[in-house]
Amino acid sequence: MALTSSGIDYQIAATANWYFMIASTFVLVILGTFVTEKNCRKKILDPILVNLYQMKNRLVKLKIGGLRNAGVSLLLFVALMAFLMFPSNAIFKIFEEAAGKLTLKEFMNNGLMLMILLLFLIPGYVYGKTVGKINNSNDLVTSMTEAMKSMGGYLVLAFFLHLNL
Repeated sequence: MALTSSGIDYQIAATANWYFMIASTFVLVILGTFVTEKNCRKKILDPILVNLYQMKNRLVKLKIGGLRNAGVSLLLFVALMAFLMFPSNAIFKIFEEAAGKLTLKEFMNNGLMLMILLLFLIPGYVYGKTVGKINNSNDLVTSMTEAMKSMGGYLVLAFFLHLNL
């Protein structure tokens, strides 16, 4: 259209854009890598990487300990839940007259959400306590609030999707 308005009668194939994009991808990757390696890395990144490496050695040990403790707490919680749910006379099983046996139906209807909350809350709390991020209950609430901030858009989307169904 621009060529026609200028008085030039020439047709460009639609694939020309594709060829240009394919070629420019390789050119931009090569040039971007060259510029980053020659200029940015030595002047900007190397001093930052040295500091990060020094901090990493201290933090990695602390975080590994936190992950280990969180994993142990998760395994203990799962073992406790299995003990409370799966044996033939488990505490969470209630006698259901319609079925004539002990079932988990009552627990699945009323207690499952609390157990899912605890499944994530306990290891998160143990990790935060180990690495020093959680010192009191306010820190725990702040961490949970920060984690849920990104869920707002999804919750709104799910709500309106539910209304339209």
